[in-house]
Amino acid sequence: QALWRARDPIARLEALLAARVDAAWFDAERAAVEAELQRAEAFARTSPEPLFEDLEGAVTAPHAPHAEPP
Repeated sequence: QALWRARDPIARLEALLAARVDAAWFDAERAAVEAELQRAEAFARTSPEPLFEDLEGAVTAPHAPHAEPP
């Protein structure tokens, strides 16, 4: 697990930015992203459930006709 954490692209970018940008800017950007994520979550939680018909088209793709194996 430590190997994966060392390769985490988000953590690597944070370390790179921390060495090159002002800490106040970095903190402001992090807060803006967190606020956007909270708005997106609130929107998702308050939105009505999608209809099955709407979901079906989003998760399936048309396929060329083919014969089922015997």
